[in-house]
Amino acid sequence: MKLAMLARNAALYSHKRIVAAAKARGHDIDVIDTLRCYMNIAAHRPEVRYRGRETVAGAAVMGDVVGRTKAVSGSIAFDKTGAVDAAQSKLVVELATLKSEQKDPINGRSADDIGRLRDNFVRDRLLHADKFPNGEFVPTKAVGLDAPFPASGKKDFQLQGNLTANGVTKPVTFDVSATFSGNEVTGTAKTRFNLGDFNIERPTLTLVLSIEEGMGVELDFKFTKAG
Repeated sequence: MKLAMLARNAALYSHKRIVAAAKARGHDIDVIDTLRCYMNIAAHRPEVRYRGRETVAGAAVMGDVVGRTKAVSGSIAFDKTGAVDAAQSKLVVELATLKSEQKDPINGRSADDIGRLRDNFVRDRLLHADKFPNGEFVPTKAVGLDAPFPASGKKDFQLQGNLTANGVTKPVTFDVSATFSGNEVTGTAKTRFNLGDFNIERPTLTLVLSIEEGMGVELDFKFTKAG
């Protein structure tokens, strides 16, 4: 059985005895600090995507390009008022694991070849993942989300914070659509920014003439609330 114990200090002897007794009986128990709430993302296979528009050489048309990864970790902490505890909050993406989608061949090159060329270019020339391997988002404020958090139902709010990519940190705002169900929170967060904001040059590649300046970032998440 999955159990939760509300307590301000998990280190107290009496609390330790309760935890030990629950585990001895085969239960899984979490001690939740009533003045703090953590939302941990790592265990639920979240996905981060970038979404842009590119002009393909020889095709003279615009097309969507989407890259994605599930190499995402981190947590968000809130205090008893519902305010974000920025010092205890961070989401991290392993940029070298981003892979783009390519369904059709172009100019005699296979879809796999084009996808591989694009991914290498994004990783090495745009994001410089060898020098800056992680993208990081540190949330600082949730606008429209107040304590106590909903026990169930949908909630739209904004999550403000600082995004770091390519060695540059800038403030961004994610629009979040979340569904609350007990200790779980699922949903999607989206934001947009210009590549130049993070000193990322618009790419010029043999098979891809250019990518538009505007870039979208999306996060599909499933958080588990814990103390």
